[in-house]
Amino acid sequence: PVTRERKERRSMDDPTGRGDGPPPPRSGTDRARLALVVDDESQTRHALVRILTDLGFSCVEADTAEEALSLLADCTPCIGVFDIAMPGIGGAELAWRIRQGDAAFPLIAVSGNLHVWDEDDLKDLGFSYVMSKPFDVADFLATCERAVEDARRQRPSEPPGEGAT
Repeated sequence: PVTRERKERRSMDDPTGRGDGPPPPRSGTDRARLALVVDDESQTRHALVRILTDLGFSCVEADTAEEALSLLADCTPCIGVFDIAMPGIGGAELAWRIRQGDAAFPLIAVSGNLHVWDEDDLKDLGFSYVMSKPFDVADFLATCERAVEDARRQRPSEPPGEGAT
């Protein structure tokens, strides 16, 4: 469990507040807790992955939108966390391309350049949530959990007896 004191010490560079790097990987992959993290800045991307892993997510990561689109051919995340300003295809176009397909998972925009974007425009492109970097880790965690809950509410329930082996 995370104590209030540990939460207050968290930062993008040390998301666990322990000072010992990322937590050990969790065994198995729960599709309901899979996050796609896309950011061209490796330090930021790795920090986001550590934060999400600490929260119990498994993560797939990409440093370009093109790589993210390729990864989506093989996985179905429950949330996506995308930087907006990236070389080549940016996060806004990535969100738009994903929404043109059948993917319905919540998308979270994170960017240090939100002053050039209108939040309503980003939401029109497919983002469910918009966060400005740097952000408070507790706010980011709460946003991710809200996104997962939103996705659960939108997903139709599995009929009884389905999925049992």
